[in-house]
Amino acid sequence: MAAPVLAALPGAVDLVGTLSLPEVAACLRRAALFLGNDSGLMHLAAAAGAPTVGLFGMSDPREYGPAGPRAVAVQADGEPFHTTMEALPVERVVAAAENLLRQCPLPGPPPPSAGEGV
Repeated sequence: MAAPVLAALPGAVDLVGTLSLPEVAACLRRAALFLGNDSGLMHLAAAAGAPTVGLFGMSDPREYGPAGPRAVAVQADGEPFHTTMEALPVERVVAAAENLLRQCPLPGPPPPSAGEGV
């Protein structure tokens, strides 16, 4: 499943199946954005502080959505909780991600340490 996404993102690193849970949390803490379906990994991303966009088809984002100031849920179109991810417009997901990143900008590079050049 990850192969098409990895192929479309030059420089992406495939860590599937290589990290422990604490290592996953550490990576997510540094993530520029987490975008994924309703899952444990989505909740871990939100808890770690990563800007998180949770994608919802059949489950209720009011009950199962990601929690935190840097997290949003996007619900698919159709009869509530009887729809599939195919009913989730890509444009809505992109807009949610862009809005989240505008509201929660990532910190810039750390300032130089004492003794380092400016």
